[in-house]
Amino acid sequence: MAQRPKENWRSPPGPGFAAKYPLFPAVAQIDKTLGKTGQFILVNELAIRELNLVAQNSSTGIEAHMKSVATRHGINVSLSEFTEVSTELPRWYTVLVFTAVDRIFRLLIKDIRKYKQLPSWTTHGIKRPLSALEQLAANQPSGQKRLDKYVEFQVLQYYRLLRNEIVHPPRGSNRPAVSAHEALTDTTLAYLKSNYQTRGAPNLPSAITFDDFFLHVRAAREFAMVISDAYQLTVDEILHIDGASAALVRKARNAGGGRERDFRNFFYDHYFKRYQRWNDAAAIAHANNFADQALRVLR
Repeated sequence: MAQRPKENWRSPPGPGFAAKYPLFPAVAQIDKTLGKTGQFILVNELAIRELNLVAQNSSTGIEAHMKSVATRHGINVSLSEFTEVSTELPRWYTVLVFTAVDRIFRLLIKDIRKYKQLPSWTTHGIKRPLSALEQLAANQPSGQKRLDKYVEFQVLQYYRLLRNEIVHPPRGSNRPAVSAHEALTDTTLAYLKSNYQTRGAPNLPSAITFDDFFLHVRAAREFAMVISDAYQLTVDEILHIDGASAALVRKARNAGGGRERDFRNFFYDHYFKRYQRWNDAAAIAHANNFADQALRVLR
């Protein structure tokens, strides 16, 4: 029997967007920010699946086994409660991932305004306040593909609306998440299946699965880099901000006894820790440029 692919939210698939510019810190550190949420969900899913598997194969029957486990751990959970929670978990994973992703986008907004020195920022649309993702699209510099035209934007918008429906159940027939799902075209779904190897996600609000967790978190990781690139962070802008940090410059001057080579290496390493996610050719070029300028301007 073929081995089931490992379900790792950090690994491909994905369209593999490549950054042309340095990454804003919120995006460069995205795996750390999403890490705890992803680990929590994976461990929880593993525990639920294993408990369910053992219970189903128990010689005493699933209900008796669940009662025995609950008694052993001093936790009063019935089989019906376990079944209901197990069914609802993928929907609540959406809430957890959205919370982490929304925090990243809000941190990204702060980064953009700080490094680009933007005093004004659009936060409201015609009828309502804009979400963090919508703000990033609304304030995007001109002259490039609009962020809201990407499939990933549509996916993240859908999961945001779904999260809102879960946390704030709608009254009446107004179901924005359902409408957003209906708006996904066959072309969009084919793109997601091809690039993210989805197994049905994004699913309808009433049929969310673990596959939606993977699509949600992977689309956020990929699209965050697209957003960062859209705002075109430059080495000069980084140098302007980091060079103003007396503590950072002092630390660099003290590195390796104050030798010029060690000063440069300090800023080379600093760049990778704060402004990049991996070691590709573009990142190395940016890091060398940043280190050379830091050596010339700050030492």
